Amino acid sequence: MLDRPQLAPKTDSERFYDEIQALAPRDEAQRSLKAEALRLGLEIGRARWLLLEQKGGSIPLPFLAVLTFWLAMIFTSFGIFAPANATVIATMLVCALSISGAIFLGPGTGHAVRRTHSHF
Repeated sequence: MLDRPQLAPKTDSERFYDEIQALAPRDEAQRSLKAEALRLGLEIGRARWLLLEQKGGSIPLPFLAVLTFWLAMIFTSFGIFAPANATVIATMLVCALSISGAIFLGPGTGHAVRRTHSHF
């Protein structure tokens, strides 16, 4: 019989899953162990993908440095040209806190959003 060529070589995880699928259990205990091995293999695969997803989702440090410098220059220019009174100082403080909070809670930076949603 001729084997058809595969489109891509199998990875180790695919081979592991195929090896478990190829097992022929003889009794109920072995069937239960096979099902448990398949479940654990899938769970490990999901955990691996989750780790890879979390690892690659951060904002590049040079971009964050340029963004921070740019925002600091904008706020400095506002501070230079605005009259020094309580309203201007309070507004500048609120704007600075909101921008720093947005950078911290933004996608892939502070992980605060992932920690709070991991309980669900």
